[in-house]
Amino acid sequence: MLPACDQSEALLEQGQTVALRFTVKQTDGSEVAAQALVSPPGRSNSNGLPGMLVALHGYGSSAAAFHDLWRPVADSLDLVLVTPQGECPLEPGHWAWGDAAPLVVHRAMALAVQQGLVNPRAVYMAGFSQGGTLAYTMTNSWPERFAGVAALGAPFDALMFTRFPERCRTRFYIGTGSEDNMVEQARQAHRFLSARTEAVLLEIYPGVGHGLPDPVETTLYAMMQWLMQ
Repeated sequence: MLPACDQSEALLEQGQTVALRFTVKQTDGSEVAAQALVSPPGRSNSNGLPGMLVALHGYGSSAAAFHDLWRPVADSLDLVLVTPQGECPLEPGHWAWGDAAPLVVHRAMALAVQQGLVNPRAVYMAGFSQGGTLAYTMTNSWPERFAGVAALGAPFDALMFTRFPERCRTRFYIGTGSEDNMVEQARQAHRFLSARTEAVLLEIYPGVGHGLPDPVETTLYAMMQWLMQ
């Protein structure tokens, strides 16, 4: 079992993973229980504080599944990995994002930064499917917070970007399988963001459905290298 802590405790040592548990308060005053997994890179960073990668799982997945998927990539790039979990339980071990999702993600990020674990100017976010849409939403709310954002197989609507500035320095990676029904929405996202940001890359994976091409770790690593340029 992973060690757990609340928001008042010190989080991590190098190479350790902690299950962080906390609550967020919604606008109606109700509180929602939430959690995230947090891991620092497995080696010391001689260049100062590491950056942070926030990975957002898709509908029906979990923080644990995404943590396992992204951990080798985050370690190789000297990034603290934060994987918040959707606050809406489905069947056991499966979760979805609900109305409190932006609060959950923002709180998990803030707790990592408050502990002095990360460089707040080198924050990256990557989301798949419902998590990709959440990444778009987070970018709309805090556009200057992220150095790079990846949205993978993600539904897109320009109406999600009601607060997005005319020009933004955030780099965007948009990925989708050629057989995914999100292809046209990915193209729409590319057109919309290309007019407003300095760097946007659209990659359509041939023969892939609602997922990523194999080997997945190689795809994720190349994606993050581009975002971190």
